[in-house]
Amino acid sequence: GIAVWAAGIGPLPLTLSLRDQIGEEQQDEQARGRLVCDRWLRVKGAPGVMAIGDCSTIDGYALPATAQVASQQGSYLGRLFSKEAK
Repeated sequence: GIAVWAAGIGPLPLTLSLRDQIGEEQQDEQARGRLVCDRWLRVKGAPGVMAIGDCSTIDGYALPATAQVASQQGSYLGRLFSKEAK
């Protein structure tokens, strides 16, 4: 797997490039340059790819871009990966 961490106040070129490569399922005006994910943090239009933190948004849910949300998402993803590794 791959993990990408980025910080800042706007979408990074990496995130924008990924959105462009994924295509139509990422075209959401409310996403503001972030990767659109489902409720299980899976990036829409990119099977096997997950995103958390400021570079992502959950379709239909308005969560703040805070450390608390990213930490909870990271804990969830850690538990999920731990289960899959067994």
